[in-house]
Amino acid sequence: RPEPNIEATVSEKPNPSVGADTIIGSFTPEDLDALQRMKAAPRLKPSTARQSFELRAPTQQLYEEVAKRFGYQVIFDKDFTPSTTPIRFAVTDADYRSALHALEAATSTFIVPISETAMLVAQDSQQKRAELEHSEAVALEIPQRTSIQEAQELAMLVGQTLEIKRIAVDPQRRQIMIRDHAWKVEAAQAILSEM
Repeated sequence: RPEPNIEATVSEKPNPSVGADTIIGSFTPEDLDALQRMKAAPRLKPSTARQSFELRAPTQQLYEEVAKRFGYQVIFDKDFTPSTTPIRFAVTDADYRSALHALEAATSTFIVPISETAMLVAQDSQQKRAELEHSEAVALEIPQRTSIQEAQELAMLVGQTLEIKRIAVDPQRRQIMIRDHAWKVEAAQAILSEM
């Protein structure tokens, strides 16, 4: 399939960055505790639909239309201030992830899944992300064909690239533990599984 053509008016405001505290080493007691108590965050049920949009509307209406077309519901954060200025949003043949990421970028907002079919939308700020984004911890098995040294190198690369708060390789357990915001954990899992 060809890559979706995405065009959106993007705000000049940069995304907040989280300082990385990536550490490679055996699991600590805190890591083991996090793996026990931090449950998987809600995720949107993947939509198989591909959609094209040519819209010009305020932020709230854009979200409602895009979400409806993929079968999702939108709830807006209590501090969300709807913009009345129309934003041009054009996306061609995009899956739900591409369309929603483009919409986040175009509107200076971010999405927090709250169930398989519902999402919370909030203004993008470091404070709001810290307040609303789910955190989780997962342990991934290291395949037998991968050496511990290769796993450590991959973990370090992924940790630095995504600015993961905590990533550890435990040689005895042959596991990689990742702890951060759910979207970063999901991205790290996807990258590591491909590598």
